Amino acid sequence: MTRYVIIGAGGIGCAIGGRLQWKQKPVVATARGPQLEALRAGPLALNNPEERIETQLDVHASPSDFDWCEDDVVILCAKSQDTAAAMAAVAEVASLDTPIVCAQNGITNEEVVRRLGFRRVYGAFVFTPVTFVSPGRVTVHTAPDFGVVDVGVHPAGPADDVVTTLTADLGEAGFDSQPDEDISATKR
Repeated sequence: MTRYVIIGAGGIGCAIGGRLQWKQKPVVATARGPQLEALRAGPLALNNPEERIETQLDVHASPSDFDWCEDDVVILCAKSQDTAAAMAAVAEVASLDTPIVCAQNGITNEEVVRRLGFRRVYGAFVFTPVTFVSPGRVTVHTAPDFGVVDVGVHPAGPADDVVTTLTADLGEAGFDSQPDEDISATKR
């Protein structure tokens, strides 16, 4: 079974990781500072206009703080300026064949990941209005869906097993999520 590794459990990372965890999908996450402390101390509070959920994320300070599995899929949610450092830390402990899904603003993150040697790179178009209320508390401002997260092979190509599984799991978790065969164009 696919386990999702959320690198950067801030607003978007918590929205995606929290909803996947809520729907019983295996999730492990990284966070830092007060967010790390809050997520370790108690459940993540994730709200939208129609519901409030609480879920306990398995959260760590670094990708080296947990064991990696062959079926892991990374969902990179770090800020673009942190992409290189975050993915260099992942490269130290994970296979370069690990799928990396860039669920970030900007259109250069995928190339940064590829330059670090990762061979399976994906883009995600994320349109999810999120407010990071306080450490451990995130509000998504849409309902009934939690927003849009379309996924595709970078820079373009037909959906593979990673895209198909992730979009299905995101759909089950409450996102409008579709495979996108030209994800780079969509993100631009």
